Amino acid sequence: MTRPVSDLPKVVQRLATAVEAGSKSTLEDASLAVKDEMIAGPERVGLSRRSKLAGRRWGARYKIEPAGNGLFRSVLKYFGPIQWIEKGTDPHYVVAKGFGSSRARRVRAAAEGLLPALARGRGAGALRLPDGGLRRAVAHPGTKAKPFWRGVKRRARKTAADAIQDGLRRNIISAGLGGPRGRR
Repeated sequence: MTRPVSDLPKVVQRLATAVEAGSKSTLEDASLAVKDEMIAGPERVGLSRRSKLAGRRWGARYKIEPAGNGLFRSVLKYFGPIQWIEKGTDPHYVVAKGFGSSRARRVRAAAEGLLPALARGRGAGALRLPDGGLRRAVAHPGTKAKPFWRGVKRRARKTAADAIQDGLRRNIISAGLGGPRGRR
């Protein structure tokens, strides 16, 4: 059974109310799905979710913000030194803490072979190597880039579109305007 044309304004109003009421929760669902996709990108090139980069955690986060006129937007971003995986690193020195006054000065001194002159008392540290040895500085060979961002963007767009479509479908059904036949 079809509805009369005179019901159209009420149906449109119910639809608009349902979509507006569910827009923030739909955006939240889509943001969470995209965040998961962002975390899966580096995992595809070999970085574990629990691993650290230079002793720092990495991951992705999102924030829902008002965008005006009752609308919302989601801001998603990585945290931690994830760019080192995407772009790689050049050869560099890694210097233990406790030498010199700044990281830049320690690295410059390591490059010039002056580290022992910068040692400051008992607080001078050392780097522990995988073989058990200790060093004040090591020359790191750098890392090869493992690009993942293009694939993440492509998959995230599809994931976001699917999540928003599912959310809108749920809102329309909850307003009684769609779903299985015979339901109103």
